Amino acid sequence: MKYSTIIIALALLFAIVDARFGQEHNKAIESLFNFDSGDGDINGHLDDISGGCNDALLVKAPPCGIQDYCDQMIDVAYFLGGKKKSQLIKIAKNIAQSEKNTPKDGLRSQICKKAPRHFELNGLHFKQDPIKSPENKKPPFVPDELTTLRKFTLKLKNKQISPNFKDFSQKKNNKRRGRKIRKSK
Repeated sequence: MKYSTIIIALALLFAIVDARFGQEHNKAIESLFNFDSGDGDINGHLDDISGGCNDALLVKAPPCGIQDYCDQMIDVAYFLGGKKKSQLIKIAKNIAQSEKNTPKDGLRSQICKKAPRHFELNGLHFKQDPIKSPENKKPPFVPDELTTLRKFTLKLKNKQISPNFKDFSQKKNNKRRGRKIRKSK
């Protein structure tokens, strides 16, 4: 009888703890890590960005960090074009709406006030802690010091691909404009 009570208590404890700690595994970022562009250099760049996205959702990350990484993903999406473009933009939108960590349940995070470079991200912000508490009425949490996020660039054949908005404007068509993407071996 005593052991069954302990087992039931532990099962309840794990169920309660799992309710919030399951948020640590971000499926949207995992889908970016698993995305296959068909080019090894681009895949490596997107893998770096997926790691940066994890950093950008941490407590001390700048409020616009996740948006900046999502803008870079969309730079690459415009370069790829076609079906890969729409897949990567969908992943970027999902990541842009991931939950940002705060040091205490119920606190809100600072929202990025800078407009995204790509219209696909307009109006998208990371999720806030869903717990209702008196802390939600306080101003957003602002860390004493923000960490510096890693900066990634992608150049192919001496052409800056990411970050790059000038050459891959949302106003241009979706064609690759004659560029060939080499296949990874």
